[in-house]
Amino acid sequence: MTFSLVLFTATTFFRDQLDNLLGNSVNNVLFFISIVGAVIGFLLIAWLRKKRDQHEHFFIAFAIWFLYWIALSRDAARYEYFVGIPIAFFTAVLLKFVSELICLKLNIKGVLQLFIKTGITVTLLTVLMFWTPAGAHAKHSIFTVKHALPALPGNTSVENAFRWMKANIGDRACVAANWGYGSQLNVLGGVKTIIDQDHYIQHWIHLFYKHVYAAQSDYEAIEFLKSHKATHLMFTIDDMLQLSDIHSLVFSKPKDNQIYSISPLRVRTYQNGRPFLVPIFPNTPFTHIDIDQIPGENSPIITTAKLKDTTVIEISNIFIRDKIHIKSQKQTEENSGGILVYFNSKRQLLDSYYIPPISWNSLAVRLFFRGESSDTFVPVFPEDGDATSEVKVWEINYPPDVKSNPKYLETKPPEQQGETQ
Repeated sequence: MTFSLVLFTATTFFRDQLDNLLGNSVNNVLFFISIVGAVIGFLLIAWLRKKRDQHEHFFIAFAIWFLYWIALSRDAARYEYFVGIPIAFFTAVLLKFVSELICLKLNIKGVLQLFIKTGITVTLLTVLMFWTPAGAHAKHSIFTVKHALPALPGNTSVENAFRWMKANIGDRACVAANWGYGSQLNVLGGVKTIIDQDHYIQHWIHLFYKHVYAAQSDYEAIEFLKSHKATHLMFTIDDMLQLSDIHSLVFSKPKDNQIYSISPLRVRTYQNGRPFLVPIFPNTPFTHIDIDQIPGENSPIITTAKLKDTTVIEISNIFIRDKIHIKSQKQTEENSGGILVYFNSKRQLLDSYYIPPISWNSLAVRLFFRGESSDTFVPVFPEDGDATSEVKVWEINYPPDVKSNPKYLETKPPEQQGETQ
């Protein structure tokens, strides 16, 4: 029994170290051996005991609870929340045992015993919760609640979108979106979704980013969405910029995993005050981008890129400030991509990004940044049609010839299906 518990502790709380030492597969085998050993140990203890303990079913229930949720939390940290319940139970049992043992050894009885037990309990809890060498769990919890784990989505554009969904499209809607919004869409938006934390099918996440987020044609996207019975599509500014690297890694092959990534640019200024852009990372095809004028209100802006072979080409652009959305006349470009620039009311350039060709022509960028719409994807949020909104939702009107495709409902890649068979 002791060996099983030690092995369980090592494979659970020191998993990273054992993975590096023995490998993930061996570590998992040892973990399951520890579980089986612990169960056998509990059964032997129950069989060999001479008398039945009072309320033993509580101890058995909480021990099983602890082992079950610890096992799940090894691969999904969100389950750690449920481990706190059995820990609280056994902490209370330990406090009761210590206080009773002290009173028994000192032969303390009556009212004094009540005060002694209370004092011991409060002292031990205070030490565990606030004394740093003992863990200071209360301090860590307070800091986590206040700073490390802010409420999501908070008072943001995403929350406004969820409120709009709950009021306008009802519980029959199915909104295709980044899987991280799954539970929030379910609870706050009152809608269904394709991928969420409770239906965590990794292959579907891959397929969504590949055939919707990065789709090069509308038909490719709507065939996937039709297969999953989606009625709406949602993209956010985080999907488009901050998470573009992650999305690229999810749907791309290893040799192409940087092909979608949207790269930040650095703003520089000529002596005459006219701005230009230079790449931060070396994987961009140009040395710098010239802007023909300081951004104004509505006039189209011409941007030219000097390639690394010294060729100069015109490159598509989008400039955004508040509710002002300025696009160059040239928007479709298969070879050079485009740039996205944010500027303020003082006409100063802020953040800027280079969007490579496959990204520039993807469904997500065409809908979210370039403002393209069609009979299939009809913008419904924001209701005022603000082109600079950080969250956008489209209703999907399927053409009659689009059918569901079973390949988009597969839960594993083809090569894994072959291995299973």
